[in-house]
Amino acid sequence: MPKVTKQPVLTLDEHQALGTELWAARRRFDELAVDLSARYPVRVGDAAHRVAQTIDALRGVLDSLLYRERRGEDRTHLHEVYYPKPPAA
Repeated sequence: MPKVTKQPVLTLDEHQALGTELWAARRRFDELAVDLSARYPVRVGDAAHRVAQTIDALRGVLDSLLYRERRGEDRTHLHEVYYPKPPAA
């Protein structure tokens, strides 16, 4: 039987970088959905909204994995990795 090598998980820095990218992509697809909905039939905007929802699903899965990977550590601010607080107004 061949030996199965487990792939390494993301580091905290990699999770943070990915969280930033996914949050930016999510916001961008929301903006696109609004813009496209105003210019094209509703199905075009709906497609952009579905992309945003898929990004949200990925963020949720990665958030859960991050918590599992950091079991036994201080996880106080981990939620902000994939769900950052909105900037202060």
